[in-house]
Amino acid sequence: NTELEKANEKLMSLSHEKDAFVAKVSHDLRQPLNAIFLQVEALKLSDLDDLQKEDVQRIHDHAARELNLVNDILEYQKIIMGAESLTRDTINIAQMLEELAEAYRPGAEAKGIGYVVAIEPEIGHIIADDRRIRQILGNLINNACKFTKEGTVKVTAKSLKVDDLPWVEFSVRDSGRGMSPQEQAKIFEPFVSNKKDNAGGSGLGLSICKELTAQMGGRIGFVSELGKGTNFTVSLPREPDSEFYM
Repeated sequence: NTELEKANEKLMSLSHEKDAFVAKVSHDLRQPLNAIFLQVEALKLSDLDDLQKEDVQRIHDHAARELNLVNDILEYQKIIMGAESLTRDTINIAQMLEELAEAYRPGAEAKGIGYVVAIEPEIGHIIADDRRIRQILGNLINNACKFTKEGTVKVTAKSLKVDDLPWVEFSVRDSGRGMSPQEQAKIFEPFVSNKKDNAGGSGLGLSICKELTAQMGGRIGFVSELGKGTNFTVSLPREPDSEFYM
């Protein structure tokens, strides 16, 4: 038992060192990438011919993509290391979902798909980290809009009981392509993404959603069928009891 405990402690120490190393490398990479990005932004304002503009735009797009990747990695490492505490905000649920709709509905309608919000009457408030809950739902809504070519994205909120305690269940349902069983098995694994549909995304969005939901004392799940869409649900306690809150 003593040897097993020592081996486990060593593994935990190595894992922590790995996380700290990745976070440091990501932080160190962000500064030069920021500099490249800013220089390219300045170049775009210069007097360039059409071919030069195409080249500068290509560099700009690559730099932006790599910067987003590094930012995602850095944020993911901070989250799993518990480097940031959650704040206890009192959130008006209906207002939050309407504000998210204002942000994402125009993009959905530009693609010719519907965006529907269905909120249970008198849904009230929830105590959670406002920035993080918007990040979770925003990520799910963005994915739903991205992978839906026709039909509707529907965002809902309703009350439920978990162990006789009041919770809120948020749902983001789309009529997109859905996921195969193989994709579903890896959906929350970090750095796994569908390159064809995700345009080289980091594959960290859903991993971050899962970790943040857990830190807020909640649960995240999904139901999906290839060719018939996906429904993600995020369930959170109305008054969280979690060590991650300040």
